[in-house]
Amino acid sequence: MSRNRSIGYKGELPWRLLKDLMWFRQFTLNKKIVMGRKTFESVGVLPNRTVYVLTSKPTKELRKLAKEKQIKIIKKITRIPKDAIVCGGEEVYVQVLEQCSDLFLTYINKAYEGDVFLPYFEDDFVLVNVIKHVVEDGGEMDGVEFEFRHYANKLIKMGFFEDKKMMRQLNEKH
Repeated sequence: MSRNRSIGYKGELPWRLLKDLMWFRQFTLNKKIVMGRKTFESVGVLPNRTVYVLTSKPTKELRKLAKEKQIKIIKKITRIPKDAIVCGGEEVYVQVLEQCSDLFLTYINKAYEGDVFLPYFEDDFVLVNVIKHVVEDGGEMDGVEFEFRHYANKLIKMGFFEDKKMMRQLNEKH
């Protein structure tokens, strides 16, 4: 996420940070990952991961890839595996972010033009750790500073996961 919350522009990442891509690869390798159709169309099949594509309208190409067992299509957020890593995009984050126990993201201390943005999450999550502060070296992004951050969902960590919606309703009434 950039300083202005941008996470996408014209179907791609607004930046090309090699160290960020390497960290994402290492973090998601051999794990289940979930993404929306638009995000999948921009990144494609990622090797050595179980890729779930969340979409209400699977395209012919998605159905073909599912038949070939390269991806799995899910139509409802209730079908997302509990141990999956959600990788975007904006519409998926809007639907599932409050149900996530943890949020790992790259924060880039620079604003980028975007047409896809990470929804505001800071009221529900607390920064647990800055895993690593990085400065990109080389290429057109030379000198760009970014961090790998870990946030935890406040209510889930306190044991209120099942009652989270009820707690919000109570707070709204009082």
